[in-house]
Amino acid sequence: MAGSVNATGVKIRIRNTATNSDVYYGPKSSTPGNPGQFLAGSMSDASAGNVITLPFTASYVRPDSTPVTGGKVKAVATFTMSYQ
Repeated sequence: MAGSVNATGVKIRIRNTATNSDVYYGPKSSTPGNPGQFLAGSMSDASAGNVITLPFTASYVRPDSTPVTGGKVKAVATFTMSYQ
């Protein structure tokens, strides 16, 4: 494929590997049980410093019956983190 052609028929899915579940957009809220809120990781005192590892993976998915065509796939994920 030429370098400037964009793929069609695919999206990017972000998964939380700690819970084996998809990550969804949702309202920010401190209410327990909010589906947009989850424990992202825990602090470790690794020799390299305090590190939090986020258990996310990204993969291609075909969300509907739209034909898939080859090309570039671009995605940006923006999220807000808070701590308690």
